Amino acid sequence: MDRSVIRSAICSSPSPKRQASVGLLLVAVLVAPLLSASPSAWATPICHWVDASGRAQYSDQVPKDYQATAICTDSARDALSPEQQEEALQRQADLRAVQERSTVEADARMKAETQALPPVTPASAAPGSNPVVKRPTQRITDSTDCTTRWLIYQESIDCFGPFRTTRGATKPEGFDACNVIQSPEVLCGPMRQ
Repeated sequence: MDRSVIRSAICSSPSPKRQASVGLLLVAVLVAPLLSASPSAWATPICHWVDASGRAQYSDQVPKDYQATAICTDSARDALSPEQQEEALQRQADLRAVQERSTVEADARMKAETQALPPVTPASAAPGSNPVVKRPTQRITDSTDCTTRWLIYQESIDCFGPFRTTRGATKPEGFDACNVIQSPEVLCGPMRQ
């Protein structure tokens, strides 16, 4: 594409929408040749040598004084063939499938264990008195979304807060007042702010 055509297109378009589309066209024209080249075409040899002050230097261009002692690597030889790239993508997909299955199985085990537990009455409750309602009162199920899981988990952490010692341990009476909720980080990923 001729530079004068691009320049006139940019200069003659006062609207921001048109400028954005011309900018995208310009990026596409400049980036397309780079993307069409194979990764081995991008590979450049990296050279290593020790300079006069004893420091190790790395660059793709070696000064004339050090060309005799420089050791260069051919990074193109380490480039993956299309078949190797396809195999790597397949291994990655297989690994993700295994991880998803184990997450689903772990979630099912946790749900079964949670449902199998009898309701807990605090040891500090007097016989015949009303049992203390433990926080959080809401339970996590398979249909619970990640945001709710994080809220329930945070409520559990907040409930245990007053029962923490200065060394980070939890006092036994904390378990009488609070339900232990497993961190949803494994299933949902890190908590979003």
